[in-house]
Amino acid sequence: MMKFAYEREVQNQSQLSGTKMVLPFFFNGRGHALERTVVGMYRTLLYRLLEIERSLLLVFDEREHKRQLDKINSDLLDPKRGSRDVEWPRRLLQAILRGAISRLDKDRTLFLFVDALDECADTEDEVAEMVEYFEEIGGDAVAAGKQLRICISSRHYPQIDIEYGITLVLENEVGHDDDIAAYIQHKLRIGSGKPAQEIKEQVKTKARGIFMWVVLVVNILKAQYRRGRIFDLKNRLDALPSELTELFRDILHREGNDDDGGGGGSTDTRAERTRDLQLCVLWILFAARPLTLAEYYFAVVSGLEPTQLTAWDPEEVTSEDMGRFLLSSSKGLAEVIESGETHTVQFIHQSVREYFLTYGLYELQWLSDAHARDEQTRATVCHLQLWQCCHAYVTMEDDFFPDSFDVKGDNRTKQIASVKARYPFLEYATQSLLQHAEVAASSITAVADPYDQFLAWMPWKEFTEQYSWFRDPPARWVSDIFYFLAAHNCPNLIKAVKPPPPAWAKGRPDDYAIFAALAEGHVGAAVALLPIEDSDEEIVEVDINAVGQSQPPLCCAAGRGNIELVRLFLEKGADVNRLQQGKATALYWAVRGGHHRDIVDLLLQNGADPSLGLSCLRWVLEHYEPEASRMAMVKVLLEAGAPMHALPASSESALYFAAERNDVPLLKMMLQDYALGGRFYGINIFAAAGRVYEVDKWTPLLIALESGSGHGEAARVVIHGMRRYRHCYTPSGINWEGKEGAMALYTAIENGDKETVECLCSAGVDVDWRDENDGSTPLSYAMELAAEEEVDQERDGREGVVNVLVGYAAIDV
Repeated sequence: MMKFAYEREVQNQSQLSGTKMVLPFFFNGRGHALERTVVGMYRTLLYRLLEIERSLLLVFDEREHKRQLDKINSDLLDPKRGSRDVEWPRRLLQAILRGAISRLDKDRTLFLFVDALDECADTEDEVAEMVEYFEEIGGDAVAAGKQLRICISSRHYPQIDIEYGITLVLENEVGHDDDIAAYIQHKLRIGSGKPAQEIKEQVKTKARGIFMWVVLVVNILKAQYRRGRIFDLKNRLDALPSELTELFRDILHREGNDDDGGGGGSTDTRAERTRDLQLCVLWILFAARPLTLAEYYFAVVSGLEPTQLTAWDPEEVTSEDMGRFLLSSSKGLAEVIESGETHTVQFIHQSVREYFLTYGLYELQWLSDAHARDEQTRATVCHLQLWQCCHAYVTMEDDFFPDSFDVKGDNRTKQIASVKARYPFLEYATQSLLQHAEVAASSITAVADPYDQFLAWMPWKEFTEQYSWFRDPPARWVSDIFYFLAAHNCPNLIKAVKPPPPAWAKGRPDDYAIFAALAEGHVGAAVALLPIEDSDEEIVEVDINAVGQSQPPLCCAAGRGNIELVRLFLEKGADVNRLQQGKATALYWAVRGGHHRDIVDLLLQNGADPSLGLSCLRWVLEHYEPEASRMAMVKVLLEAGAPMHALPASSESALYFAAERNDVPLLKMMLQDYALGGRFYGINIFAAAGRVYEVDKWTPLLIALESGSGHGEAARVVIHGMRRYRHCYTPSGINWEGKEGAMALYTAIENGDKETVECLCSAGVDVDWRDENDGSTPLSYAMELAAEEEVDQERDGREGVVNVLVGYAAIDV
């Protein structure tokens, strides 16, 4: 239905010379994170909008987004991170999308189609918040006289409350029954006589408006009709349950396959069909990613007949053959659908997936009742079966790669494509085999000896070579089992290795396994390699201050928030101030990693110097939210000696930063609480006074004033701080009688900021200073501005400034 509405608007759009813009998003519960999350939806809608209307890219230049966008840009340029790994904050995406929509011309109409909220992987509260956001931007559009139309669809769960808009419950709509009747008439071709019409009417009545029930029942009756069982159609329909869940159960327990003919079938045939369906369901539910049709076919065959595995011959097994196998093995509950640029095997509806996760696995006699109720055990048992399929495929007696294969050569892409064409399931099997084994090894009830089950057989050199060939760019293969398991976050398998893993296991001459785990954020794998309680002797063997994966282990542990590892590394002699590639300390990574206050305190207690390397203070100022969290961390760093007179990698000082952003509490803390008794912690009062320029000849005071009257309080805090500590630098105090003081006064006058003008005058600014170019004085400039004002209220404000200047004996000559 939603697809029809979207396509209809697209058709209308083409007829209206581009005055309409139509943006769709279809949630896909089995797709990539971008396809099933709220953040993915915002990113997709924003991308499509900017793709259509390039002028809206100016929204990225708005100052309020600069800090967050700079961080994202830095992450995107990081060669170690893929674009999919970069986190886009939800609030930022909402603000940018709102800003882009607000910039649209009034003669443009924007349509947003968002389908299948019930397939969103986020929580019900997050979905509700998304709907509220749509209502807000809709209200903004109405207020601005712009045309915005938003259409969303969902099943009855999650519950969605819409305050403004039209809500349609499909099954309650007058035309819904007519649509079902039309579908039945078109699809259920069982003759045109009176009995056939009666059956069609009974299907419509029994469906009770549930379209999915109609689709399934029509297919069942058509299969009966093709088998010539016309006499049995009514009995079959009468026997079908009217509840969708019960209908799924009936389909699973049908002994015969309605497409093949035959009533009950032999016991062996029923067992084969049950096994087909079991593997079908497991692969669709628990695969690391959706499989293509060819991958699905060989994945299931690997579990059914592993001895028959060989290279794919498309003439022997065609795509049509694979399609029929999918229909048969899934009993019509799965299909091939378009997912981005590929076509993947998925259930025909989200309700099918939910049924199998809730009841179906038990109904298939795949799990015991106890297993079905315990989510962890259920996952363990299911992933064990998928591992067995992958294992069977990668160990078939075939030479996957020719001797001439060049992993780094120009023909690599063509060679890999050739291998994939002959062995469609090989890439998935090599890349995901350990992932399934890791989950399966998490429960001893499923696997008595994980090492013998998963690892003892594996020729690591050959396997890691195969694994690396499918990586882009090709990964450097390693023969050490611990290093490979650590790099791929397999703590359960690490614990299963015999003998127990040494902490100093190396996968490369210059790199320890534990470094590989920590560098990727795999704390679980690191702990498995280095058990806290019994690793005291082993840790001595590791060069704690070595640099593995470009980052010392202490930096890795601090950045990932593992205080136990941080404490252990410090106890064993890790250099707390060692710089990562000459740039960042463990303290910086602890601050950057989030609100790891306990780790920050531990590092400072062990001598961490916040003045070394990249600025911890700068990161906190730019990225910490909310204000209370930022202030608390700034206080900790200032007390530890973090310099405020300069922020490394920037020409700004901390004072400049706070003044520019009108952060009054932060300014007060720096200028009042941490500049007592000469303890300045690096504060440069001359810079604050305007005597030393910082960024393009702008000082903290001038930037606060230049930012507008709204920053007046920030400017006054800086002025009071300068007056309070003026004696600390020169016997005569700070000289306000020059051009710098006049610039500050002129800016405050221009802002109409009476309080700041008063503050500057009382601080000693020369109010009689004369501009050498035009001869004007502060007073003459203020009077000129007051005379230009046309609104009484604004004129009164300017006259207030004039009165202040007159009070300080300024002259206008």
